Amino acid sequence: MVLPLAETGAARPIRKPRVAANDSPTRYNFQMKLPVFFAFILSAVLAPAQSASPQSATVPITLDHNRIVIDVYLPLPDGSTKRVRGWVDNGNPDLEMSRRAATLMGLAVNCDGQVCSATPNPRVVSLEVVIGGMKVFVSAMKSIRVPVGDSAIAPGMSPEINLPATVLRNYDVLVNFPDREFSIGVPGSLKFRGMSGKVQINKENGLVEIPSKIDGKNYNLGLDVGSSFSFLTPELFDKLEGTHADWPHVTGAVGNANMWGSADEPTWKLLRADRVQYGPVFLTGVAAARLPAEDDGRFTVLGIADFEGKPSVPEVQVGDHLFAVDGIPVPESTMGQVWSMLEGQPRQERKLTIERAGKQITVVGKVQHFLGEQPEKDTTKGKPERHYR
Repeated sequence: MVLPLAETGAARPIRKPRVAANDSPTRYNFQMKLPVFFAFILSAVLAPAQSASPQSATVPITLDHNRIVIDVYLPLPDGSTKRVRGWVDNGNPDLEMSRRAATLMGLAVNCDGQVCSATPNPRVVSLEVVIGGMKVFVSAMKSIRVPVGDSAIAPGMSPEINLPATVLRNYDVLVNFPDREFSIGVPGSLKFRGMSGKVQINKENGLVEIPSKIDGKNYNLGLDVGSSFSFLTPELFDKLEGTHADWPHVTGAVGNANMWGSADEPTWKLLRADRVQYGPVFLTGVAAARLPAEDDGRFTVLGIADFEGKPSVPEVQVGDHLFAVDGIPVPESTMGQVWSMLEGQPRQERKLTIERAGKQITVVGKVQHFLGEQPEKDTTKGKPERHYR
């Protein structure tokens, strides 16, 4: 279980490998994420309409690298169901599904560059999956994220669908770590006998924050059972490391901090906090990593391709940020959208707005035919135009 913390009044954007936290309504407002193991319950803030099915269900948990994995049954077009592995991921507001699962369900998968999504038949207004015999509403079916790959939604994992915060916010949810059980039910159907504490649940996305303390100061701890390890923002990590030089610390993502096998994990800094108050519970020996740099949505120039032995756009430098193409801003666009802006017919010009050292400059680049084929002798009219970069 992950509890991302933020010092009250001093929150900043952070991101775990898949989820950012900023001021948008779909993100956390915290400075640390912290996993612990005990039973907890989330009461629903929104109640979905239920068809005839059990009001609650309890299924076994497989703890895979500290992540909760359960059996989920997907509805297929012929009326049958298909069992797949599901990832309980309440720190992520986005519904995700593998390409294979989306195809089995008869959903249309569309890709724009490196980003794919699944859309339903227009006649389908909602989607329900089955957990332990209970139907669980998972999406209004506007769009489902489909990660690159075929049979899993995250590196090193088996699940083909996740249960995000936007799904779990609608139900009572009970995670019993000691007995390896996951329970879900309509609001009011589950009973919990452990210690209780106040929580804040974002009505827009279901993300959970718990008023708590660390090192004697107030924090909001975000609850995320989808991550295998805890994270602190660089500011909070550095502050605690400087104040508590006696706390154990190490460089390198070892154990559960080795989450995805990403190239930067060997450089991560880790420490073990002596004591953290999480709501009414006091935790000791809490390990956390210094949060890696967040993707800021900009496109950075990594290199300049040669054309006929010379830089294709000599005015652009490595490290520049592409801000706009022909006046169209590119931040927050997909890779495919940016390449669509850059392509065209050979010798056409593109006006590139570049950010360099905090200033914007404009350069003109020409579309070039890289890896050009031999000239074709066929002069058949009406051939479609080719676009180059």
